[in-house]
Amino acid sequence: MRLAALVVRLGALCCLAIAAVVLAVGGSEYPGRTRAGMDFAVRAVLPLALLPWLNLWALHAATRGARGAPGWIGAALAADLALLAVTAPHAGAGAPPVSRALPWVGALLALGCAGLLAARVRAVVPRRS
Repeated sequence: MRLAALVVRLGALCCLAIAAVVLAVGGSEYPGRTRAGMDFAVRAVLPLALLPWLNLWALHAATRGARGAPGWIGAALAADLALLAVTAPHAGAGAPPVSRALPWVGALLALGCAGLLAARVRAVVPRRS
């Protein structure tokens, strides 16, 4: 559980860092209070900023032993796999560094959530002798 928690935390930090980079780079091209700026923030920055919070909430629920923890972990895992599936085709040779890093972050978060789910299942299901 500790390794999975560390992987989730590391993935969340990387995702938030990428969201900050995307916001800084796009902020000069799309001014904040314009329609294009709001559209950019909602489509490009907001998903990258909310995904780590979903993963951290799933981690919190898993470490506290909450009854709804498997649901939160499953939702975070589904969102992580969606990030991986959406960004992987854009990570080819010659792609920008952010486009190449996002699939790795999605895989890192998915791996951490899968570890949390496996640890949760192992803790709930008794072993047979």
